[in-house]
Amino acid sequence: MSDCSKRKNSKDEKLFHLNLKWIMLLSAAAVALILLILAIIFLPGVMYTRNPRLVFKNLEIDSTGYWQKQPKLLLERIGLEYGTNMFAINPADIREKLENEIPSIESAEVRFVLPDTLKIKINERIPRASLYSANSPLVVDRNGKVMKRAESSAIIQKLPVIKHFRSENQVQLQAALKLIMSALSNYPEIAIQEISLSVKNELRVSLYYRERKRCVVLLPSSTDEDYDFLLSKLQTVILTYGSNWQIFDLRFRGVVTGR
Repeated sequence: MSDCSKRKNSKDEKLFHLNLKWIMLLSAAAVALILLILAIIFLPGVMYTRNPRLVFKNLEIDSTGYWQKQPKLLLERIGLEYGTNMFAINPADIREKLENEIPSIESAEVRFVLPDTLKIKINERIPRASLYSANSPLVVDRNGKVMKRAESSAIIQKLPVIKHFRSENQVQLQAALKLIMSALSNYPEIAIQEISLSVKNELRVSLYYRERKRCVVLLPSSTDEDYDFLLSKLQTVILTYGSNWQIFDLRFRGVVTGR
């Protein structure tokens, strides 16, 4: 064989081995890419969404009111079941349901602790009055938010009653609640029993003073009214004329009349 033929065969052989190496490298890269794609598709399921150890088993509720001891009912209200995969639970969605679908909950914080615990911190509204009657299923907080008595701390409270409330007299309702909060905060001697909204621009209040003197007080109904001032005037007049008067009228510029 000539030297020329030998050099050609050697060159072809080198080229063949070089191409074979590239083919092997490309094949290995293709296999690695396929394995990576499969890992991306299936590994999260194996590690997270279908992992039997990462399922909801424990609920911890942090609240000082009604919902502290109501885990079963709370889960029913938000549509969550034990055994749900933890990565299928969206804390933001649960918080939104708690705050928007349960009126007695003012605000909530939701987070989960792996592998199986959901923690919910709840700030509950405080009922301040019953609507319509003492045994009404509806109560309201200081801002006029209506809620179920059975799903609030009102089930163990005796509350003042706001009577004759209608949807169109929201201003009177807010004024009545402002009066209740003023008495609670600054006048412990005054125990409001009922507030009637039957007359426009007027609060007809039935109350006890120092648990002995029961009287009826007529007050203006306005959210701008200074009820601290009016209750101070009332207290002074009760101490002065309390044995003779049953009705105290403070509707006119702080001037007190009675009968």
